[in-house]
Amino acid sequence: MVKNLSKGFLPLLLIINLSCDKDIRLDLPPTDIRPVVFGMAQTDKPVDLIVYKSYPLLEYTDTLDQNIVTDISLFVNGNFQEILTYRNKHYYSSYLPKTQDNLKISFNWQSIEISAESIIPNKIKIDSILFVKRTFDNQRVFNVYFADDIRFKNYYAITADYNYIEYTENKNAYLTTTSSSPLVGNEEDMSNYYDYQSLLFSDALFNGLSLNLNINIYAPYLNEDEAFVGVKLYLSNITEDYYNYVKTFLKNQRAQTPSFFFGDLEYINVHSNIKNGYGLFKTFSLDSVDISQPLRNK
Repeated sequence: MVKNLSKGFLPLLLIINLSCDKDIRLDLPPTDIRPVVFGMAQTDKPVDLIVYKSYPLLEYTDTLDQNIVTDISLFVNGNFQEILTYRNKHYYSSYLPKTQDNLKISFNWQSIEISAESIIPNKIKIDSILFVKRTFDNQRVFNVYFADDIRFKNYYAITADYNYIEYTENKNAYLTTTSSSPLVGNEEDMSNYYDYQSLLFSDALFNGLSLNLNINIYAPYLNEDEAFVGVKLYLSNITEDYYNYVKTFLKNQRAQTPSFFFGDLEYINVHSNIKNGYGLFKTFSLDSVDISQPLRNK
């Protein structure tokens, strides 16, 4: 008797539950749409900016991903310099920045001031570079010699830029650059992150010293339709904002793509120096040297 009752009761319970279903509407806060600014400035080259709208992650349309056309002011060391020229969806300055210039870009969007401010760091020269050896896994080991400027807290990026020809088209790519030197032992190894381009480090362990930094560079892999042109090594003196942006961007990219090894990672905010907006206004200085010969595959 109890068994028969239970068999009849369960369908009735399901019917009751189904009849109680209601649509629940949640009033979510409005999406925080702001301008996205990506800009760069270095010594003796025009300031270069692009500005476009951000968009809700789940509501992307081509109409939202568009450039913002407006008047962008450039201030140099606190003084108004010019309105940037808009050309081919970029904004350019006529003014050519100098080291230690304090640059500010500013414009109004929906009655809100969007701005960013950054100083051009001093140029740190590569005194010399020495090829050490070729390893079994096709890496090239170099010693890079340069002197840190004791007057400032410095942040650096070392980048190996590979130039090659595919059929008749000239192309560039980055070669993975790492270091196991104790001089940068305080830095996290980010060479296996997506979009990794440069070895980033601060002068926390060698402030004001002349140093010999040991680095490893993976040689380029050439397909049959590709021809080697050359490789340049760049030593960039970058700002703290630039340094923090790259590190948080790489971690955010990894968090968006769970993997077998890392699982689901917690999202982190990408660092930005754009007031009331997103993105980065990066300023830097750089020096370069040709290192093509040791990186030719033989």
